[in-house]
Amino acid sequence: MEENTAILRARRFLQAHNVTSAPVDVTVLAQAEGFEVKFKELPEGEAGSTLERRGKRYILVNEQDPPMRQRFTILHEIAHHVLGLPSVHGQASEPHDSVLTTSIKRPTEEVACDAFASECLVPLAVIKPLIEGQPFGVQTVAELARRFGASQHCVASQFIKASEDCVAFVVAEQGRIKLAFPSPALRAAGVHLLRGTSVPHGCAAETALSAEDGAVRTAESEGSDWSHSDAAERFSVYEEASFYAPRQQTYSFLTLEALGPAQAAEGASSADEDDELLPELTGELTWKPRKR
Repeated sequence: MEENTAILRARRFLQAHNVTSAPVDVTVLAQAEGFEVKFKELPEGEAGSTLERRGKRYILVNEQDPPMRQRFTILHEIAHHVLGLPSVHGQASEPHDSVLTTSIKRPTEEVACDAFASECLVPLAVIKPLIEGQPFGVQTVAELARRFGASQHCVASQFIKASEDCVAFVVAEQGRIKLAFPSPALRAAGVHLLRGTSVPHGCAAETALSAEDGAVRTAESEGSDWSHSDAAERFSVYEEASFYAPRQQTYSFLTLEALGPAQAAEGASSADEDDELLPELTGELTWKPRKR
């Protein structure tokens, strides 16, 4: 099943259960689908599963997991039921990861259920009005995560989907970009983010990884530092980044601003000795970074 299909099914599911606000009551949703939720001691790396016994259906949740992950797990298991997809957790090369929906090393069934769970936990219709006029950054995402009872990863990915701005969420592990999620506007602008390479030298993520103190770092860079697309040269980037010690990961929240015509032209083409000289630089930027 395609992720988009799972997301559409999740939206119909939310409508059927009249879910219109946050935080979503995941236990009530489970009960409405005929499940009783039980918190149990499960093997390390196992987030949850479903079980039928004596005519009753149960969702078993790892009692050692953080509450945000437990909420996601309940919805993930509901997804298997609603979508009619078998559980193939054991075939994944990594433990079930409740923080992001990604197809990297994940069976398609699990990816679809993750997409369903993310949409239910942070519904697009609910988050969209909340992010209007809000900057895409660590503080905004942290506040929304508390409101939705979801991980910052889940909220960041849903923020990206709902945003009309050129923003992106980038996850790097030990200094190498593992995941990159561009907003629809950024994709439409023709900017394709780098993956599988080292984070740009001097970026906020690099500083956060070196410090390992969890403090928010900021940096400004060029669009071409994060993408080899020609279109990226038309953008400047403001980055906020934080460090997550358990996974040795950094999370970068990128906001891209289009350069003015004069700035976009400068450096995009080279002039030979017969070309006219460029106007003298004034030192004033036509784009000024947002204040955070």
